[in-house]
Amino acid sequence: EAAGIGQEKIDAYIRKVVYSVIRKKVEEFLANPNALKTNLDNYLRTSFSSELLSEEKTFQNLNLRILDLQVPEPALITGVYRNQNLILQKKLDLATALGKAEAHKIEEDAKISSLLRRLEKTKDFITKNPDMKEFLLYESLSDNVEVILLPSEMILGEVPSSKKKKNSKRPKEVE
Repeated sequence: EAAGIGQEKIDAYIRKVVYSVIRKKVEEFLANPNALKTNLDNYLRTSFSSELLSEEKTFQNLNLRILDLQVPEPALITGVYRNQNLILQKKLDLATALGKAEAHKIEEDAKISSLLRRLEKTKDFITKNPDMKEFLLYESLSDNVEVILLPSEMILGEVPSSKKKKNSKRPKEVE
């Protein structure tokens, strides 16, 4: 830290170097997954410190302690390394599906915002012209319906005959 380097950067660097050394040994020991944990444990107890110092000379003052060693079950290790292509293909399929879902969501959002703008314009139009409400109802149906059946009296906006006055004046009959 005296050189102006933060503790987080130092820790990250140490982590990368340690990971690199351990990764090499894990790849060597993977030939026998059943003995992986014992081989790693023996390696860490005996020659890990010397290999780490040979890898990086600046670690001379490093006091390293391994508190816990966690290694997956041999069956899991064998399954993962035996089926790498299958696992990779499944991950690629998931990534493709995620991409399609995101594209579909963007498309749906665009449709919804377009519909919202259209409905707001319709609301403004109806507010200004309340007598056009019935026309807009029929117009909105036109997208989904090919033929609209109406009583013949209503086609031109005529008053239906049932609503006409029954007591209308009759013409005078002259003899």
